[in-house]
Amino acid sequence: MSQAPVSKAPLIPPAPPSLADLRQEIDTIDEQVHSLLMKRGDIIDRLIAVKQTQEVGSAFRPAREADMMR
Repeated sequence: MSQAPVSKAPLIPPAPPSLADLRQEIDTIDEQVHSLLMKRGDIIDRLIAVKQTQEVGSAFRPAREADMMR
């Protein structure tokens, strides 16, 4: 079996993405982040409602928030 000849032509790097392409990627991520933050807000509302009926204490725990941001 013979192998195909190896091309000695220089490799041309792919063109960098356009600004429009990069901005579209950022917009897509921003939409996902927004959607997740809205869902998080809905869950927080439910958490507050549950805490008001079942537990004594604050729904907001700054130390927990700080830990999650690390």
